[in-house]
Amino acid sequence: IWLGPPCVCSCNVNPPNQCPWYNSSLTFTQRRDQLLAAMTLNEKINILGGGSCERLHIQPDGFNEAAHGVAWTGRATVFPCSMGLAATWNVSLVGEIGRA
Repeated sequence: IWLGPPCVCSCNVNPPNQCPWYNSSLTFTQRRDQLLAAMTLNEKINILGGGSCERLHIQPDGFNEAAHGVAWTGRATVFPCSMGLAATWNVSLVGEIGRA
């Protein structure tokens, strides 16, 4: 977690696209740095836990783990762990799972 100097801006504005991290003309690095600078330590910790940051217009991620599928919709396809897949030695099966 980057704990750089706090940003003097607050992005509790509408529309949220006025926040610098929504500005697509900036590079990813610039947008990331602006967002992290604006977040408090508690907000950063909350985001890591799948929470949101309403003040900065950041929506919750819910549960989204690529290794086991996407589960934030309430129903999910859950695949075996990577070690279990590797232990099958079945390349075509693993390929099928990857395309699912």
